[in-house]
Amino acid sequence: MKTHVDPARRFLYPLAFGGAAAACGLHATRGGLWWALLWPAAAFAGVATIYLAGRPGWFGKRSDGSRNPVAAAFFAPYTLFALAAWHAHRRLGGGGGAWDRLEENLFLSRRPMPGEFPSEMKSDEEAVILDLTAEFRDPRAVSRRPGYQCRPILDAAAPDAAALGELVSVLPPPGGPPALVHCANGRGRTGLIAAAWLLSHGRATTAADAVDAVTAARPDVRLLPRQRATLEAFADLRTDFPSTKRLSS
Repeated sequence: MKTHVDPARRFLYPLAFGGAAAACGLHATRGGLWWALLWPAAAFAGVATIYLAGRPGWFGKRSDGSRNPVAAAFFAPYTLFALAAWHAHRRLGGGGGAWDRLEENLFLSRRPMPGEFPSEMKSDEEAVILDLTAEFRDPRAVSRRPGYQCRPILDAAAPDAAALGELVSVLPPPGGPPALVHCANGRGRTGLIAAAWLLSHGRATTAADAVDAVTAARPDVRLLPRQRATLEAFADLRTDFPSTKRLSS
């Protein structure tokens, strides 16, 4: 699935990762052990290319949360960097709490650590986990749960309105089994899917209302302009999706 990176980040990310690749490559020319820096240089150059192309699938992450072994090895230097930054952000308290409740059966979360689940989900075999991260894996204790599904989206990106509807359909309706949707920090991608879920099930009538409801539940949610535009397009088209048709019938 191709995703559209927010314009402000579409070139910022490639410039940052391309700069890291260039720096590593430059040091590698010193020879000797410095040649080892060619690996991170290639990895960061690959990440820059992914963001330019808007192709989260090139990270090699599969629907079950595993990664293609070749892609996992190639991107390992970037993955270690991204995970280190994520853990530092988590330990410093960034992004608020691990999860927040949006509706009775829907929870919004950053990337969960083992055991960081609402009590309703811990023993429910029908509980759904929707992982939106493309850049790294969930812990195995999370991805091996029966209801786990991965639908990767790039950071600061959004799919088109039709693909957004398909993502929402992965989640159970209001009153159904408990579900947790997460990205890396539980802000942009998570907020987008949650707001679309509200619209799809008649819990909000406009994109603005849906965003207000999501940010009231999880104040750290921030939708970038591209994500808001996709949500507004989804709001205009939501009567085309089966879940909304069922609600109006």
